[in-house]
Amino acid sequence: SQSVHRRIRLYRDGFLLIKRQEINDIQKFINFIKKINNNSENFELQNKQKGCFTLKKNQSKNPFFVDFLFSSGLIHKIIAYTGIIPYLSNYKHYLNKGSSEELGWHRDTYSHKSSAVIGTIPPQYKLAIYSSLADKNNACMQILSGTHKIDFNSKYVDKLLALIRWRRAFVNVEEGEIG
Repeated sequence: SQSVHRRIRLYRDGFLLIKRQEINDIQKFINFIKKINNNSENFELQNKQKGCFTLKKNQSKNPFFVDFLFSSGLIHKIIAYTGIIPYLSNYKHYLNKGSSEELGWHRDTYSHKSSAVIGTIPPQYKLAIYSSLADKNNACMQILSGTHKIDFNSKYVDKLLALIRWRRAFVNVEEGEIG
């Protein structure tokens, strides 16, 4: 089935793209985000990356975000593709103005060769709903495909993998796609 194929791909690559056509009311979400983005009072400067802003605390409590996960059917796709019922711990909305410093490559979760999971339990998945085109010229994220399964148990090897750009891929997405 499509869900099994996607789950295998997610495990193999560590990344999965969901096309906008698969999600109900994605344009409603995009319009809501654009409205938020047009008001700079909704944002505060993020400490880790200069030039990158996140929603202020009062804005991040808006029920629209969680409601959208359910009303769009996205939560059911997440369960089907990951094989787990997600624990929704937090969400962030980023807005870049001009250039921003890179957040260094890192892993949040990866699979150990002994089938153990290193990192958060349950494994942490990041869900990005892109409100605009992202490609190699402006992408906010790059993927080092398959590295979530490599276990050298060394932050130095992790940094070396990022420097040599082994299996590096840019996230190329259209507005409304989800990765």
